[in-house]
Amino acid sequence: MEKLLKTLLDNVATWVLFRDEQGVYQFCNPAFSDLVGCNGSAIMGQRQLPAALPTDWRSTLERTFARIERDGQTQHEQRLVTAAGQMRWFQIQGSAVAEPTHRGSAIVGHDITQLKQSADAQQSLLQSIYDGAETPIFAVDVLAENRYQFASFNQVAERNMQVTPGSLVGQQPNASVVEKYNACCESGQPFVYEEYLQFNGQDTWWLTTLNPLRDETGQIYRLVGTTIDITRRHQAEVRLQEKAQELEQALTQLKLTQAQLVQSEKMSSLGQLVAGIAHEINNPVSFIFGNVGYASEYVEELVSLLQLYQAEYPQPAAAVQEHADAIDIEFVLKDLEQLFGSLKEGAERIQEIVLSLRNFARLDEADMKPSDIHAGINSTLMMLQNRLGTADRPNDSGEIQVNVSYGQIPEILCFPRQLNQVFLNVLTNAIDALEGKFHPDTHDSTTTSPNPDRLSLDQPPTIWINTQLTDGGVEIRIRDSGPGVSATDQPHVFDPFFTTKPVSQGTGMGLAIAYQIVVQQHQGQMSCIMQPGEGTTFKIWLPQ
Repeated sequence: MEKLLKTLLDNVATWVLFRDEQGVYQFCNPAFSDLVGCNGSAIMGQRQLPAALPTDWRSTLERTFARIERDGQTQHEQRLVTAAGQMRWFQIQGSAVAEPTHRGSAIVGHDITQLKQSADAQQSLLQSIYDGAETPIFAVDVLAENRYQFASFNQVAERNMQVTPGSLVGQQPNASVVEKYNACCESGQPFVYEEYLQFNGQDTWWLTTLNPLRDETGQIYRLVGTTIDITRRHQAEVRLQEKAQELEQALTQLKLTQAQLVQSEKMSSLGQLVAGIAHEINNPVSFIFGNVGYASEYVEELVSLLQLYQAEYPQPAAAVQEHADAIDIEFVLKDLEQLFGSLKEGAERIQEIVLSLRNFARLDEADMKPSDIHAGINSTLMMLQNRLGTADRPNDSGEIQVNVSYGQIPEILCFPRQLNQVFLNVLTNAIDALEGKFHPDTHDSTTTSPNPDRLSLDQPPTIWINTQLTDGGVEIRIRDSGPGVSATDQPHVFDPFFTTKPVSQGTGMGLAIAYQIVVQQHQGQMSCIMQPGEGTTFKIWLPQ
């Protein structure tokens, strides 16, 4: 009888699989072996299904055996891909076996693919709606993990893609789309994404929605996608973004222009004030300087007369001798010459200061003209002398040391007043950095440089200024011994309104304006080299 039963099972299309109560596979008929592409001898006598079995078969069988052990029996329809790559539908039935000689679980599978296809035929009405829809629709079969193939496209989808009807069915999607399909299967929920496609050389954008379909077991076996053309909307969004960027740039440029106007007005007012002060100082200084020579001559004549009296009357009256001793006439006569020399030197120094103030103001040099940049730097240093000589610093001299090394540079065509503003802004920034180094409470707390107090307190704060001729232009380097800034901040030092100083101590416009004057108005170059803990170097290149 058992031989007859085995003969029948070996010749039926229905596949059969039996596992005993110890979990050992004891029987499978040829129909099962052919479907899974694995010889029965590799299955029977094993506790685990061979790794050669398709993944979906192994997972389906394991779930079915688990339901039999839990409920005693089970029944469901399942779509499986055979070893030959065919997708087939099976009616799967499982039940517990409690015969005295055979105890375990048996699974029987009936191929119902034709029945399913017949059922699909009844959906012709839906298919006509599917093909007649104006919205592109497509279906994707879920074969296994990370494996998909196109099942169908409606007519409008194929027209949009300009492909032959049915030519894409059975093909695999590309990797970028597979990622979207995986995301939909993992979430088990509708998945929406935008994608870019090019048709006939035209750029198009589409909004696609994937909807997962599940079988009786809850497994996702198909994804249905609908897509709409959002090219016009996308182009409108791009135009809006471009417009927003233009408006933002215009607003930034407006703020920069406004700040430049304010700075220019400040420089103009400062220049007028400096020029006025220089003029007012120059008048009395010229008077003093012009009369010091005459006063010196008159005193020399009086001294010679006194000496003549001393020679003619070597024994003066007691009252005269007593007064001469009281005023120490010998010291007075000796010191008078040095006194008038000091007066003349002081007057000359004041004249030099007045000249520097006039050079800095340059009220008569608003246009581009040949100019001595060394004179501009010197006049700017004179303007900043009060800050350079501040005594509240922990070094012996109490001053910021300025080391100047000028090369042999001819006059260059430039806007003198604007270049003076560049020198003023850069040198002011260097002084602020040096004061921040020795006063950490005023230094920007966002810097990532080492502790500035321990950086180099044993050396005085120093600014180095160097000029030299280069190919086709003049290079000016201004370096300080300050703490520098972090690598994160360095690319933004010339950005308008960017500052590493506290809110109340900087506007972030000084270096931005300097950069614009050098680059835009002089067609030059300006760069910044910073190393945390090693100071800052500003390099300015101006064409000759």
